[in-house]
Amino acid sequence: MVNWASYNESLIRRGEVILDFDIIDGWYGELERMNEGKIGAAYGYPVLRQQTNPKRWKRSMGYGQRWMAETVFSCIKRMFGEYVNARKFHNMTKELVIKASLYNMFSR
Repeated sequence: MVNWASYNESLIRRGEVILDFDIIDGWYGELERMNEGKIGAAYGYPVLRQQTNPKRWKRSMGYGQRWMAETVFSCIKRMFGEYVNARKFHNMTKELVIKASLYNMFSR
């Protein structure tokens, strides 16, 4: 087990960062210790999962989906402006539903 406090202090005193490969080799052992007796999903290193199969990771995480919503928001703002004219929340929602419906009619 690594004494992280003393290790970090020694790095600060020296003013340099040295990557110890023993620490890297011990990652999986540390993960096993963290997951002992854990209830629920196991801890893991997401970067490692991402590097092993990036396409599967993107699909499972929903990565790259935000652009579609941002595109629609941008189009609606260009067509109708950025602001809502209503003052009451109930009327604001009505106005936004009408704007979204008009956008859907125009974009067909």
